[in-house]
Amino acid sequence: MARIESSALTRAGYEPTCAYCATDALDIASDQAFDLVVMDLFLPDGDGLAVCNQIRAFQEVPVLMVSCLEEDLGQPLTQSFLGPHRFLSKPFSIQEFVAAVGEMLDTPS
Repeated sequence: MARIESSALTRAGYEPTCAYCATDALDIASDQAFDLVVMDLFLPDGDGLAVCNQIRAFQEVPVLMVSCLEEDLGQPLTQSFLGPHRFLSKPFSIQEFVAAVGEMLDTPS
């Protein structure tokens, strides 16, 4: 899914950087500043929300969290103190995804 999302963002004129696991995401984010982080709740080697919070410990950046489990967590992820600025529930269309990214980047954080 990350490859599809990255390709769609590139076609829309953005310059995405991809990480396919929590470890890589933290390594990349510790070396580069980003305008937006798109994070899946479930990563092969970790919890996306925990990674999001770790990234925000050294970089203030808005987060678009994607997953199918917002309702299952007891409270919306968007209400979490250190959590995402926006949640996009799967399944979503690529057009909806690109639009959400665009809206977040146009909005001051």
